[in-house]
Amino acid sequence: MKMKTLRFTLTFCATIILLGCSSTVKTTRTNYNYSPIPSSEPIIVYGLKDSMPTNSQQIGTVRIGDSGFSTNCGWEQTLEKAKKACRKMGGNGIQLIAVAEPNFWLSTCYRIYVYVWRIPEKEYIEKSTEKQYIEKQN
Repeated sequence: MKMKTLRFTLTFCATIILLGCSSTVKTTRTNYNYSPIPSSEPIIVYGLKDSMPTNSQQIGTVRIGDSGFSTNCGWEQTLEKAKKACRKMGGNGIQLIAVAEPNFWLSTCYRIYVYVWRIPEKEYIEKSTEKQYIEKQN
């Protein structure tokens, strides 16, 4: 009987720890309501100092944070989480607004804040071939 109790307790504790190991994703949406876009469509990433194409609509924001004991929260994984949230909102571009790099004292994860954009089709097609990926900017 004690072995079953111990096994249950260990399983329960492991589950709680693993659930707490993911980044937090907080989204806000403006009044624009677009259908989600397929995961096969690229999301254009604009840097901290890039200007947005004319007639683009900001349709929301995404904040990727740290739950305190996160894993899989390197630069690529964090950026992919922001792109996934952008797709769910119907956006086709994100603009980095704030980037917090990992440090020993506050967080071992990247934390980012982005604006989600709906870019006009013509400008989106031109930029998506030119700018598939962005390096982390200082």
